[in-house]
This record gives sequence, structure tokens and C-alpha cells, in this order.
Amino acid sequence: MRTISNQDLFDKIVAHLRTMTERSVDSQTGECKYRGDNGNRCAIGGIIKDEFYTPDIEVIGKNSVTCIGVMEAVKKSLDIDELDDGNFSVMRGLQDIHDNQFSNREAEVKTFAAHIGLEYKP
Repeated sequence: MRTISNQDLFDKIVAHLRTMTERSVDSQTGECKYRGDNGNRCAIGGIIKDEFYTPDIEVIGKNSVTCIGVMEAVKKSLDIDELDDGNFSVMRGLQDIHDNQFSNREAEVKTFAAHIGLEYKP
């Protein structure tokens, strides 16, 4: 069974977060989106490949990185068979940083990494 380590998942999502200059949002409501109207992709949206993205996950995945549609897109994009509880914790934590602490994201990522026992690589 193909899986991904928490560290590898963390590193992939953080690399994406570091490329962003603003949050991924709906231009009318200001709500975070996996694929924002501003062309950005949120923490989780950044690891979902174009061929596995569907606008449907914006509705079914609202406020939940654990919904089936989002998880299937993530698994296909990462070419893995399963996500475990640790993976979910990594995704939820980094998504929260995107959604709620974006302007201070690097410091928040460092704190989050220490909290869950992962290596922070500046």
C-alpha cells in the first residue's frame, strides 16, 4: 500500500504555502477556497493536481479537509492509496494556518511543526 509520511506531506504543503502572496479566496465572499478566484490555491488545493480537481469539492469540502471528495483528489494527486490520522492532522493544521494565520504563516508553520514533532526547514 502506497502512503506518504507526515514529514513529506508537511514539506510539500509548506513549499506551496511559501509560494503564496495572499490567501486563496472567493472574491465575492472572502471565504477560503481550494482554488480561489484570485488564481491561488489554498494549502490543500496546492497539492491537488489539475486533473483531479473539480469545483464540486468547493461545496462538499467546505471547512473540511477530510471530506471524501477532497481526500480522493489528494490521494490521486500524491499517487498514494491511503491517508492516515497523522496525515489528516498535518493537513488540518496547515489549512488552518492558510485560513486564519496567513499573514504570520512562517512563524505559525514553525510552531505547528514543533507541536506535532516534525522538522521545520526554513
